[in-house]
Parts: sequence; structure tokens; C-alpha cells
Amino acid sequence: TRWLSAFVLAGDNAEVRRDALLGFLERHNVEARPVWKPMHLQPLYADSRYFPHAPGRDVSRALFEGGVCLPSGSNMSAAQRQRVCELVLRGLELKLGVAA
Repeated sequence: TRWLSAFVLAGDNAEVRRDALLGFLERHNVEARPVWKPMHLQPLYADSRYFPHAPGRDVSRALFEGGVCLPSGSNMSAAQRQRVCELVLRGLELKLGVAA
């Protein structure tokens, strides 16, 4: 299905770069958002035990910090999908200084 299209920005300052890209897309009327916040980062579970993938390796946090969910769905036209792709590439190149 075409329920969810997402990708992850890897490397240093992923969260800052993710937010810059989301802001860029919002200014161009493209509704994108971060991936879901992991449960262990939710305030309700702040005092709960968390079991990382390995010592010092919080994969779900890294996915959240750099993850971007794009608009998707079977009702998007080819032109709409193309526009989103072009804006993501442009946002990565112009706003983030990252060659796409």
C-alpha cells in the first residue's frame, strides 16, 4: 500500500536539518511531519525503563530525530508526487546545504 512514505536524514544535527526541511516544505504547502516520537521519549513514560538496542545505541531516537514522513496515498496524482519529490530535493540542496 501507499500508506506511508518516510525517510531518515542521517549524520550530525539530523533533528535541526529535519526541522529545516519540514519548515521549507510547509512554506510550499506540502504537509510533512516528523516520524512518530518513540514511547520512551514521551513525557508520560519518562520514568519507565527503556531497553536500547545495544548500550549507547538508541535506534528509535535516531529514527525520530532524522525521520520525515511525506504526504502519500493512492489519491495523489503523478504531478503531486513529482512536486513533493522536487521540493524535497530542493529543500535538501538549498536549505540544508546537502547535495541530494
